[in-house]
Amino acid sequence: MEKSATTYGILVKNSLVNELAQEFVRSLNNQQSLDEMLKLTIACSLIVNQVLSASASSEPGATSDKEIAIDDRYVSMLADLDYVNLYTKVLIVTAARKTELTGSGLNAKLRYPKPGRLSTSASKAERTMMFMFASCVLAYVDIGKVVMGYQDWTMTKNNLHYLIDEINKA
Repeated sequence: MEKSATTYGILVKNSLVNELAQEFVRSLNNQQSLDEMLKLTIACSLIVNQVLSASASSEPGATSDKEIAIDDRYVSMLADLDYVNLYTKVLIVTAARKTELTGSGLNAKLRYPKPGRLSTSASKAERTMMFMFASCVLAYVDIGKVVMGYQDWTMTKNNLHYLIDEINKA
C-alpha cells in the first residue's frame, strides 16, 4: 500500500511539472515587454489611486460634484506606451479632430491635452475616459498570467486598444 501511494505521489508530481513546463515555454521573457507591462500597471494604479483617494477624502455626498483630477505625469507614462495621444488643446476640439486624435481598432488611443500654459486642461469626459481605461487595466490585465505564459501579451495589448476604441465611442 505504501509503495503504491509513493508511486501515485511521484506520478502526480511529474504530471504537474510537465504541465508547468509546457506553459513556461510560452512565458514572457522579453525584457522590453515586461517593462511595458509594469509601466502600464504602475501608471494605471497611480491614476486609480489618485481618483479614489480624492473621492474618499471629500465629504460624504460631495463626490458627485468633485472633478476627477489626474496627474499629467501618469498620463505621460501611458502616452509613452502608445495608449494616449497627447495634443495641444487651445479652445474647442471638433468631432472630426476627436476622431483624428483617437483613431480606431488597433490604432485606437485615448486623447488627452498636453500640459502647458497655452493648453487648456482636460475635459471631464477625457479625465473620465482615462480613469475608465486605468480601472479596466487593473481589473483585467493579469501580469502573472502573462509572465507565466497563460495569456499572450501581444493579444492583451491589442485588446487594450479595442477597449480604448469602445471607450472613445461611448
